[in-house]
Amino acid sequence: MEFSKVIAEMLKETSPKGTPEGMDMFLPCALLILVKLPLDSVLVTQLKSNISYLRLFRHDSRMQGENECYLVTIEGAVGFLHDMSAKDLTL
Repeated sequence: MEFSKVIAEMLKETSPKGTPEGMDMFLPCALLILVKLPLDSVLVTQLKSNISYLRLFRHDSRMQGENECYLVTIEGAVGFLHDMSAKDLTL
C-alpha cells in the first residue's frame, strides 16, 4: 500500500491545483513506475505475492475506500504488465 500512497502523494504535489485529478492519472503513473523499475528490485520481485498476501490476510474493514481502489488499480497494472505482448502496445 505504501507504493500506492507514494504515487498518490506525487500526483498531489505535481498537480497544478494541489489536488490530483482523481484516479485518472494513477494507473498510467503506476504502469510507468513499474516498467521503469529494475527487474531485480524487491518491489518487482515481490509485488504479486504482496498483493496476494493483502487479499488473503488484510481485514475487510481495512480494505475499503481509497485503500481498496489503490489495490485494485495496482492489481490491474501488474496483471496488464504480466500478460501483455507486443500486439497489446500497438495503436
